[in-house]
Amino acid sequence: MGKRKISDVEPLKPVEFSDEDGLGRQLTCAFVINLVALLQGASVSSSSVVLHSLQEELGCFNSTTASPLLLFDFYLGFGFDFSVNAEEGSWVASTWVLAHLFCAPLAGFLSDKIGRRRALIIDTCIFFFGFSILTASTSLPWLILARFLLGCPLVSQVYLCEVVSPSRRGLAAAMYSVLHSIGFCLVLVLGAVLHWRLAMAVPALLALPTLAGIYQLRESPSWLHRKGKLREAEQAAAFYRLPQPKAPTIVEVPDSGAVQEPGLVGKLKTLLRALSLQGSSFWQNFAFLSLLFLLLGWCGFSILSFYAVEVFQLSGSPISAAHTSWVTSLTKIVCAIASFYLLHMFSRKSLLLVTGTIICVSFFTLGLFMHLSNSGFIPDSLNSSLSFIPMAMVILAYIGYGLGFGVIPSLLAAERMPVSIRSTVVGILMMMEMSSTFLLSKLKPVLLDQLGLSGLFTLFSGVVLLVILLTQLALRRVPRNTRNSETVPSEMVP
Repeated sequence: MGKRKISDVEPLKPVEFSDEDGLGRQLTCAFVINLVALLQGASVSSSSVVLHSLQEELGCFNSTTASPLLLFDFYLGFGFDFSVNAEEGSWVASTWVLAHLFCAPLAGFLSDKIGRRRALIIDTCIFFFGFSILTASTSLPWLILARFLLGCPLVSQVYLCEVVSPSRRGLAAAMYSVLHSIGFCLVLVLGAVLHWRLAMAVPALLALPTLAGIYQLRESPSWLHRKGKLREAEQAAAFYRLPQPKAPTIVEVPDSGAVQEPGLVGKLKTLLRALSLQGSSFWQNFAFLSLLFLLLGWCGFSILSFYAVEVFQLSGSPISAAHTSWVTSLTKIVCAIASFYLLHMFSRKSLLLVTGTIICVSFFTLGLFMHLSNSGFIPDSLNSSLSFIPMAMVILAYIGYGLGFGVIPSLLAAERMPVSIRSTVVGILMMMEMSSTFLLSKLKPVLLDQLGLSGLFTLFSGVVLLVILLTQLALRRVPRNTRNSETVPSEMVP
């Protein structure tokens, strides 16, 4: 069979959409895509609920035998009653990060290979099976397996950026942050009032309508266009109310079955060839993003997420640690909603400076207060009156995270990378962040023993300060990669 030229394929009649026409459709599709972020947020805080219930060392009730609202005594005859110690609990918490680390390169390759939509469908299915296994876990290996599955989906924002107009990417990213925060808080609330198995069953059920919604979407027009599927790309662009993609001059595409797909080695060679063709501005962006993502792993939010209850037990709180964990997380939802406006109206540079400063000051104040309190500089009578400070500082930190600090780095990575290798490069960056986060998770007992909780949060404030300095230096000007198939949005220019 011969080859055909894309230029010979009869294009669809272009349909032009005004900016107002696509608003409702694009934001609705962005909401459906971001429902997977809700599941990811729930997966992050799941370890805090499970470990709070099963670790006897924390002095908490064992939820397998008693629950605030429901009793599950009938489970005892089926081997459902078990507990884990602190060392085993550290593996339950860090396995999520380990899965993220292993799957980061594969997720980018898979998304580039099979498409953004299919990759997101796979992510949703994995969330369903992960939460289902976690709900029915009867021993430590099942807990670890479930947490590993929950950490596999990367939920990249590449698909999100490719189905909304550049001027609306800030709104779509803010929606991601809102739903991720809702999922994070939802599991903590359910864990505080329900048996932990029921708390894990809720997101498993939510995965089913999410899967149905994604199935109704279309593939990314940019991905289809790059694969030479021009007619489908035009149809997808019309579905998302996006401008019709411009056809290349002359590109030859083999007929189905004419040429064998290259193997993994061939794909790797293709990736290396594509990287070698990139200009200096690409490598400047990549170096900046690599260092940024490595630092993000040590900003401290993974510790707050995986060990929320333990952190408040050690730092003190005016209310119980279990309830403090979800009360503070409510702040993330409110601020994520506010970020709809902030991400749309302000530059990435300015917003990252303000939110990073809030986090830096909050962590430093928390570390200083705990140091003074533990050293006896604060009288006991005054110390009891100031017990709200750790909770207040964590709330302030969540404010900074929810207003943009948590989503801007991923948004920068998705916007600055060429579409031909975007998912793969974003996957590599995520792998770097997860390597850094996993190292912090495993070193947490050692750091806590050597530095104490006060020194640990002082360390986190220093890392956040480095992130601020790095981004302010790198975003002085936005180098435009002339080799990119998509122009960097004007809103990226500070």
